[in-house]
Amino acid sequence: MRFMIRIALLLWPLSVFPQTELYNFYKLDTYNGLSHNQVTAILKDQDGFLWFGTVSGLNRYDGYSCRIFRKNYNDSSSLLDNSVQSLYELPGGKIWVATGAGSCIYDSHTEKFDADYSSFLRSLGLPAAPVSNIVKGNNKRYWFLYNNFDLYLYSATEKKVRQFKPHMNVAGNIASIKESGDGTLWLVYQDGFLQQYDIISNKILFETAAFKNLNRGSNPYNIFIDNDGDIWLWGVNNGVSVFQPRLNLIRQFNENSFPSRLNRNLVSQTVQDNNGLIWVSTDHGGVNLINKKNNFAITYLLNDPGDQRSLSQNSITAMYKDADGIIWLGTYKQGVNYLNSNIVLFPLYRHQEANTKSLPYDDVNRFVEDKAGNIWIGTNGGGLIYFDRKNNSFKQYLHDPNDKNSLSSNVIVSLLVDHENILWIGTYFGGLNSFDGKKFTHYRHSDIDSSSLSSDNVWELFEDRQKNLWIGTLGGGLD
Repeated sequence: MRFMIRIALLLWPLSVFPQTELYNFYKLDTYNGLSHNQVTAILKDQDGFLWFGTVSGLNRYDGYSCRIFRKNYNDSSSLLDNSVQSLYELPGGKIWVATGAGSCIYDSHTEKFDADYSSFLRSLGLPAAPVSNIVKGNNKRYWFLYNNFDLYLYSATEKKVRQFKPHMNVAGNIASIKESGDGTLWLVYQDGFLQQYDIISNKILFETAAFKNLNRGSNPYNIFIDNDGDIWLWGVNNGVSVFQPRLNLIRQFNENSFPSRLNRNLVSQTVQDNNGLIWVSTDHGGVNLINKKNNFAITYLLNDPGDQRSLSQNSITAMYKDADGIIWLGTYKQGVNYLNSNIVLFPLYRHQEANTKSLPYDDVNRFVEDKAGNIWIGTNGGGLIYFDRKNNSFKQYLHDPNDKNSLSSNVIVSLLVDHENILWIGTYFGGLNSFDGKKFTHYRHSDIDSSSLSSDNVWELFEDRQKNLWIGTLGGGLD
């Protein structure tokens, strides 16, 4: 049955945000053992290994190191070709590896590759012909889309094969498929025709030609279904669109959509993270995060040359979300980036020349928390820094040779807040300072005063239960 679909105009307030400290990426590249930094495909197998296809070999990553599989001309059971194009999970823990020289099948038990994929297909009862796409569905169902656009379903539970011809009166060929949470099959054809198919009753539940006009000329199409059952479609160079069946509504996102727009139309993949955000990876535009809960506002995650924890490159060639919620990103020239939302992330405070509100000095020796919960930071040349947690602001105190009440040295090696909330500051060649929030009081070594500080290099500070202050010095002993 065909329906009329409304196309939404995105007219809500503009909400586009820059990169935030919440997205700190870990890196894996040739320096860590990856065979090549141009990553083409990503897959996690049933044993928990991550597989990264590259233009120069296939990598199996165990979380610590990579094992590299390459073509060996003297071994017929080696990888068929070093240029890996795509990876698909197969029944029995096997992996379909599509390469520049054809497809082969990896057996995890023998750790060998078999170029005779036809025999494997026949063993399942499937046609022995070239396959263009394999999609794992619910309940151990595997969908095989052939190069001639025939579609077959293999049930690993029932050990049965069924051929499907859901297109019926549709003239186009199937481009991409995805099984939804309710067990129905969504298909998008090469011309943009969209269909929902009931695999139990063999009936078409829904179909629309609306995407034919939206993404004309941007074949092939790809499809993704989010946790709300909304259908995301993207082609080669026309952004991404979402169809919301409950609302019978289509929303478009591209470089010209307003106000929520993509920064690039070249979309490589779409996934959804554990927080419900839609990740749209692009070529030269990094990742565009679409927040459905905030009027589809878009956040751009981009490479920042001054931040090692940002994306390593803005050209994303592959993206994959594994069963643990970790998002893996393959880049064009900078290897793999991954984000693990299960790891507790610490905000990074660092000095930025163009940002006067950033940490004033990066070389930090010591820090201590006062009774108000704020942080005093002692640096190696940048003096004393006060961090106000509530206001997220910094204040710097420096030595001023013209001000006797200023800090005695900019090199701080020890800090202590005592029972009266007085800050004690041990310095290198500047003696001991106390600070009550208004002025600094200095305690220095004097050769003519035996009761003075034993050394101006104060390395450690400690307050005991009797509220005595102990001072450990470099070369002068303990006071």
